Amino acid sequence: MAQALQTGNCLEPRQLVRVARQICAALHYAHQFERQGDGLSVKGVIHRDIKPSNIFVLEDQVLGATHPFVKVLDFGIARVASEIAVAMGKTALEFLGTPQYASPEQLMGESLDSRSDIYSLGVVMYQMLSGQLPLQPLSNDFWPWAEAHAYQAPLTLQELCPTIPLALADIVMQCLAKDPRDRPASMAQLCDRLTICLA
Repeated sequence: MAQALQTGNCLEPRQLVRVARQICAALHYAHQFERQGDGLSVKGVIHRDIKPSNIFVLEDQVLGATHPFVKVLDFGIARVASEIAVAMGKTALEFLGTPQYASPEQLMGESLDSRSDIYSLGVVMYQMLSGQLPLQPLSNDFWPWAEAHAYQAPLTLQELCPTIPLALADIVMQCLAKDPRDRPASMAQLCDRLTICLA
């Protein structure tokens, strides 16, 4: 996905929905994952680094390019949801992730749940539709990105690309809400909304 975005290619809305729904399904599985045994209890895995280079899009061998097969890669910094509040660092030196795509709460070292990954997916969807990131800080350093995610309002997708269907643009912008309570509640809910937005 990163290679396609670097060449300035944007996805048309129906293609974006096909890709995004598969990302939602993969992340919903991770968020709902449970395992117990050998003195270990795992409940809910938050990816924490959703970005284009961690999304691999393959052409379906049977259906072709119009039906992509999507893989979410690199769960290397993923954490069990219950551990994140303890493990998150609050400085640029301790931060794990990619500031351009991280949620405000992740950048500030706060407790995370699935809505943090929803925010990051919102950044990716915005970029896939418009060809640019939703925020433009003054520099590419950690703190300008942290401040931008916390306080800067992105241009609406309708301002950048008036041809994007309003229902889809609204979903993406809701994913980018600063307050997690204003985002879709889960990847399953986001997937359902994406499914019907272009019907």
